[in-house]
Amino acid sequence: IDFTGTGPYSIRLIVENSTFGCIDTLTRNGFIVNNPILNNTNDADICRGDSVFYQVTGAVNYLWEPSTFAANPNAANTYLFPDLTTTFTLTATDINGCISVVNPTVSVIQPISTIFAEDTCVVVGDVFSIGQNLGPQYSYLWSGSNTTWINCLTCPVLENTRITRELGTIELTLTYTDSLDCFDNKIEFEVCILPSYTVSLPDGFSPDGDNINDVIKVRGHGIKELLEFKIYNRWGELVYEGKDINQGWDGVYKDARQGTETFVYQVTVLYLNDKTESKSGSFTIVR
Repeated sequence: IDFTGTGPYSIRLIVENSTFGCIDTLTRNGFIVNNPILNNTNDADICRGDSVFYQVTGAVNYLWEPSTFAANPNAANTYLFPDLTTTFTLTATDINGCISVVNPTVSVIQPISTIFAEDTCVVVGDVFSIGQNLGPQYSYLWSGSNTTWINCLTCPVLENTRITRELGTIELTLTYTDSLDCFDNKIEFEVCILPSYTVSLPDGFSPDGDNINDVIKVRGHGIKELLEFKIYNRWGELVYEGKDINQGWDGVYKDARQGTETFVYQVTVLYLNDKTESKSGSFTIVR
């Protein structure tokens, strides 16, 4: 018999003997009660080596399993101290013999072994990334001898970072903290900024439409601004002029693809240290 709710019920049993036509009836009154409603059984977080205290109400008899990690496995009020994240089973019985079962999980935050980061050296103005993402369960904070160039002090990884000043060697610490601040976790980094300033062009390029080496551009380190980039053919005609270091010449002049020949260039750049340099040379189109 399935009962849809709590409260008083009347149950009647009717027995009939088909041979003699006899009928008998038995009636019993009963009361349906709820299973025990347990309080204070929420999940919990602890640091490894700590414990959490549960004060459960709603029943009279209790059993915690696994009992190995319960100070008193038969008590409503007990400490739980697992070494690893554990889901417990609490079986509780009330005065009517009704049973409820709940499964609180105790999540254990573990210490992380010391992580040693490799030192990084980059040329001033170059793009690099540094840091380590250990997951969303941690909060992050960068600190160190110089952090004025860091755009996000709370990001686990500084991606596509560009240092435009000669800062020498920078010592950085990435501190990552769990939700309970259980352990003092840090990663030490050392970044050296090399004061290298160069400008150059390749000796040639092949604008054949294969998306490989199809455009000739100014290259170098520590460049703040391209002030001049001019290309001349052998008759002294200006075939290209630009000031965007991300752009270059595709080998087309007056809507015509230039053949295999040598061209002369003039380049002037402004470096990140506010010094300028001019350079001239030649390159060849290879078809």
